Amino acid sequence: MKQQINLFQGQDKQNKNRFSLTHIITLFVVSIAINLSYYFYNDSILEQNLVALHKLEKQVAKLNQLKDKLQPLQQGDNASISKRLQVLARERIQKNQILDVITKATSEQYKISTYIYSLANNTLSGLWLTNILIDRTQSSITLTGITRKSELLPEFIRLLSTDETLKNIIFQKIDIQRNEEDTNYSFTISTHK
Repeated sequence: MKQQINLFQGQDKQNKNRFSLTHIITLFVVSIAINLSYYFYNDSILEQNLVALHKLEKQVAKLNQLKDKLQPLQQGDNASISKRLQVLARERIQKNQILDVITKATSEQYKISTYIYSLANNTLSGLWLTNILIDRTQSSITLTGITRKSELLPEFIRLLSTDETLKNIIFQKIDIQRNEEDTNYSFTISTHK
């Protein structure tokens, strides 16, 4: 009698246990989890794409509105554009002139406050200034006032010529008139004729 011993018989039982029901269920659950995560990932990307698409649609709508506002150029438009450019050029020149005046006004040489300060410090009893006009564009000063005695006016002009700020000012026009209602004199002195 011969007896055969099968040494691999125990391994067959182990191979049969490899694909047990628990392994299959675990594999099934893992595959479902992978599929769900892939689904949610794709869903989030789809949502981002929808938001981007919505933004693009808004931008396209704005562009279409702007396009509708634009009118195509017609034959006469060149002339109207040229006229508009001329008007704008003149406005620019005027604004630059205003800017120059303002720049001069803020520079130390043309400060109005220094003139007012000097006029306030040089006073005579019996002579009052009623109006001060300082025109920086023409570099002129006009003083209007009232005096009780006409002799005070030349004395006032001499007093102004001794002031450091006003010494270079030369008054070229002097006008004095007696008021009929009272004994006072109205005067105007100016640096331009």
